Amino acid sequence: MTKTLLIAFLLGSMVARAQIATFDVVMAGHTIGSVKVLEPNGTERLRKRIEAEFRVPFYAHTITGLYYQEPAQVPAVYSEKYGAMCKITKLGNGHYSVELPNGKESVYSYERGNCVRVVTELAGVKLSIVRKQRPL
Repeated sequence: MTKTLLIAFLLGSMVARAQIATFDVVMAGHTIGSVKVLEPNGTERLRKRIEAEFRVPFYAHTITGLYYQEPAQVPAVYSEKYGAMCKITKLGNGHYSVELPNGKESVYSYERGNCVRVVTELAGVKLSIVRKQRPL
């Protein structure tokens, strides 16, 4: 009986010694899940088990997409940088304001549905991003 308890204790302690490394999955500054890597001790050093659980938001409309297509009838876009939705306000014919989570705004201008100019602020400096004309 004593030997059985001793063997059970030793086996239990070997299982408890399995190495576990835990990682956070971070997207746009937000933790969206975790990953655990388990490596059992003993003769099975080449075997590892990975357990992952996370959620990734996918949106049909993103800020990057504003460089490709005018956001007609789109009330908000997802910011890949901030990991948040940003409200769009139509300013006039072909001009849209996008409110960023940091309190700033960018203005996108379109001609025939194509983005031609973005006015934004970067590191306290207001700048314009202007589309180059394509050679014919």
